[in-house]
Amino acid sequence: MRIRAVYVWDEGRQERVPAEDVEAQVANRLLAIARPLVERVFAHWGRRVNEE
Repeated sequence: MRIRAVYVWDEGRQERVPAEDVEAQVANRLLAIARPLVERVFAHWGRRVNEE
């Protein structure tokens, strides 16, 4: 799997989107990427990831 990211600096973005919202979006994206990988590892160990 290859993950590509493009970062574009936009001076007006901070005014449009508060930092807290951006941090939440980044956290959600990271969890969306990491969860299937963690589930595979646990499945290999014979365990399951519980839904919260």
